[in-house]
Amino acid sequence: MQMNLKMLLMLLTILGVSMAGFASANPSDREAPSPRKTPLWDEFVIVAHGGPPPEAATAARYREIADAGIDVIIPANGIYTAEQNLKAMDLAQGAGLRVIPMDLRCFAHASAEVRSIDEATLESLVADYRNHPAFACCFIKDEPNKTLFPSLRRLRDRLLEKDHEHEPFINLFPSYASPAQLGTANFQDYVHSCLEIVRPRLLAYDFYPLREKVTVAAKWFSDLTIVREETRSAEIPFWVFVQSQGLKDYLRVPNRAEVFWQANTALAYGARGICWFSYWTPLANQEVHQIEGEAPLLEQHYGAMLDVNGVRTPVYDYVREANVFLHHAGRALIGWDNSFVACYQGGKLLEGGVSPTVTPFGEDANLVVGTFRKKNRSRILIANSSWENPAHFRLETIAEGQVVRLLTRTETNVEKNHDVSGSWTLEPGGALLLEAIPPPSSASRQSAP
Repeated sequence: MQMNLKMLLMLLTILGVSMAGFASANPSDREAPSPRKTPLWDEFVIVAHGGPPPEAATAARYREIADAGIDVIIPANGIYTAEQNLKAMDLAQGAGLRVIPMDLRCFAHASAEVRSIDEATLESLVADYRNHPAFACCFIKDEPNKTLFPSLRRLRDRLLEKDHEHEPFINLFPSYASPAQLGTANFQDYVHSCLEIVRPRLLAYDFYPLREKVTVAAKWFSDLTIVREETRSAEIPFWVFVQSQGLKDYLRVPNRAEVFWQANTALAYGARGICWFSYWTPLANQEVHQIEGEAPLLEQHYGAMLDVNGVRTPVYDYVREANVFLHHAGRALIGWDNSFVACYQGGKLLEGGVSPTVTPFGEDANLVVGTFRKKNRSRILIANSSWENPAHFRLETIAEGQVVRLLTRTETNVEKNHDVSGSWTLEPGGALLLEAIPPPSSASRQSAP
């Protein structure tokens, strides 16, 4: 998350180091997850960064996180020690959540200047967390420069030798970072280098498109295209951190349609994790102690799902509503290959691969169509590519003999027996998931998942 880069740099300075089925949003209906049986790279998950600060970390607050439809929390917000993270994990376990802790002991090894591994420190870190039922993995670096990839590979390998079940977590810059920040000439080289050098089992990056006066939609889609292509080649899933707050003089607070638009278009591109930044609005200094002689960290965050005092904002309800659809659709796509993604404007194909099952048409058919395949079956995620206007369109079924049915959509009041060949309307940012079933003679020869 780009907004946390300064925080991590300051934390390193403190240490003297240079730089599967539907999950209910109601925690009472959820079972405590088992990271050993369901590793993150085999799931669809909803993540949030920034949990309650230490003084507000209670069972009720963690149930509130689960109520929003969140599966995994990155506590941060002043929680950086083993004692603090283990308390967060205990609370998370009671709410059916998992935790990705940010631990200072990891940060100390994620530096280009660090050439050796402190085995005793890593051993204690792994011993602290690996057997906790709510432990998802360790967050070892946010937005690394390419020069850090060799160090991160060494750190990842050593952690996996001690605990092979929990993939260390790294989050990458977006394309609007500078070449100096990336350490490469362009974003695709940066992503490719990470996959080639670090070899993670899942890739995460962030992108905050909703600026104060403009939405950077073109780069949003081009980054999704690059990350999708690179991770498909590496045969690993990807996550994307999306915007659920504002940053003064830079980012605006998203409205409901913008919350939906980010999540649903990413899902159409095959994202296996939607990560909200942030849940609890960070303080200006993000709970980092001021270092004498250095400029203070004064990023003015505002309007996240909970404000700085822990009061819910409208964004909490927007995200909770979006997560209902994400849970249904995202988990329905586990095990399905995101084979084609196509972007349409006014019913005309702009870019991407045409779905072999359906094609949309109509003057207001501004859409992203992701086609997911399993054997001779298809599931089609259609997302409105606009956060401002509804999309009106019709669908033409291409594959002869296939029956297309509605599985789920963002507007929950619409009946599922909608005539697929009839007219459709998607609200701004809305989406729907269809399934194409082969003819009975072909379907009978295929085993249903």
